[in-house]
Amino acid sequence: MGIVILLISTICAVTGHIFVKKSEGMTNIKYTVFALLSFFAAIILLSIAIKYMNMGIAFAIWSGLSIVFNNLFNIIVYKEEFTFRKLKGLTLIVIGVIILEAF
Repeated sequence: MGIVILLISTICAVTGHIFVKKSEGMTNIKYTVFALLSFFAAIILLSIAIKYMNMGIAFAIWSGLSIVFNNLFNIIVYKEEFTFRKLKGLTLIVIGVIILEAF
């Protein structure tokens, strides 16, 4: 149960980051409000998730997956540079999240 809520929280956090980018430095009010609401939902869901799982592991998974998904989104949508160094870093984050969840 906790991991499902944590994944939904991660999606909300990534959505919030996307809206931050679209808000153009928080000057576009519509996207600023969407970003704040997304982050608010992410924190509420994260606080619910840690009722079911270890807080340290939950935060590590949440932040690690947020980093990975944000980078992938930026590479695909905003055509950010994709380097071998970035691939290695993201791979290590994913391996770390798998290790935390599996053991």
